[in-house]
Amino acid sequence: MISSETVDALYLALLGQRADPDGLAFWCSAPSVEGVIAGLTATDRYRSRTRALAGASASSSAPDALAQGAWRLQLGRGLMELIDLPQAAAPHLALENLPWAEIDPDPRSEGVEVLGRYATELAAELRRRAPGTLIQVGLPNAGVTAPHAADTLILTRYDDLRALQWCRPDMIRAVRRRMLVPVYSDPRRPADECAADRETARRFVHGLGFVEVRQVFRRRHSEDQVHIDSTYSTPDLDTLQAVPGDRVDRASTPVWTWLIADRIGSETPR
Repeated sequence: MISSETVDALYLALLGQRADPDGLAFWCSAPSVEGVIAGLTATDRYRSRTRALAGASASSSAPDALAQGAWRLQLGRGLMELIDLPQAAAPHLALENLPWAEIDPDPRSEGVEVLGRYATELAAELRRRAPGTLIQVGLPNAGVTAPHAADTLILTRYDDLRALQWCRPDMIRAVRRRMLVPVYSDPRRPADECAADRETARRFVHGLGFVEVRQVFRRRHSEDQVHIDSTYSTPDLDTLQAVPGDRVDRASTPVWTWLIADRIGSETPR
């Protein structure tokens, strides 16, 4: 018999969560601690946690998943959902704290490109807020219409960005100044895994040629913007310069935050 304290400690160490009653009862009757370890490390939950902590996003980015996402992106002209969402990750919630102040309203700019689910509704709101700004919605036809060289690209899902890089990297290269993309943090998962997922997303965005990446969110029902942190590319491709932002406790941080990526970093880190 294995003590409940031992089983619970192994769950926390290997799976990042406390043992549920059924699992506790089952593994307490295991013949040895080694058997418990072998059983837990063979689970999907352990593999998911290992991938997350190793720097691979918990959302699948395997070639077949990316190919499927790219196909749906092309089929929907950049306006339909790419993958099925977890029930807890309602995509419209990301738009509730979109930092409007990060979108250039200057009608002299090269305009804004909006892709993803709710892109049409988001573009309508942008037109209301910034009359005269050139706003394009959805994907141009590949090989027929060249991508618009927008100042700003807004995506309503992070997975859309990975699929876009898979099938239409020209759309990302055409962004002159700024990109906005939301990242989701499942509150049911351990904090270290969520942090690893966000780090993976941030490094992916830097790898697309953006020098500065800030993590921000807008408070609901307010124009107040919270700046969590910033990172800057360095000559060492594996090293980012990190600069903390506002002091934000985990309880008040929403499950959706936004990565604001700039081609050219600000002279004074924020």
